[in-house]
Amino acid sequence: MDRDADHLRVLAICHYVLAALTAFSAIPFWPGFALSGLTLRMLRAAVPPEVPHDLIEQLVRTIFWSLFLLTLLHASIVAYIGWCLARRKRRLLSLVFSGFNLLMVPLGTILGVFTLVVLLRPSVKKLFTAPGTAG
Repeated sequence: MDRDADHLRVLAICHYVLAALTAFSAIPFWPGFALSGLTLRMLRAAVPPEVPHDLIEQLVRTIFWSLFLLTLLHASIVAYIGWCLARRKRRLLSLVFSGFNLLMVPLGTILGVFTLVVLLRPSVKKLFTAPGTAG
C-alpha cells in the first residue's frame, strides 16, 4: 500500500508540473495578439478584395483567443487531476483524462501511460474506495 501511495504522490506532482508547462505554452499566443495588426495586413494582401476585412479580423482574433483559452483550460484540468490523485478522489475522471493526455506528445503521453498503469491496479482502486482515505 505504501508503494501505491508513493506512486500516487509522484503522479500528482508530475501532473502539477505538466499543468505548469502547459500553461506556459500559452505564452506564445501573446505575440500573436500583439502582432495581430500585422498579421491582418498580411492576410488582407493575400485575400481577394470581395472578402470583408472585418470578417478576417474577427476570424484571426477568434482563433488566437480560442487557442489561448483552450490551452489554459487544459492546464487547469491537468492540475485538477493532480489534486484529485493527491487526495485519492475521482478515479474515473482521472482515468478518462489520462486517456486525453496520451494525445499530448511526448510528456502527456508518458504521464498518461503511467497514470493509467497505476490507476488500473486493484490495490490502487481500493485506496480510492476506502473510507477515510480522501483527506
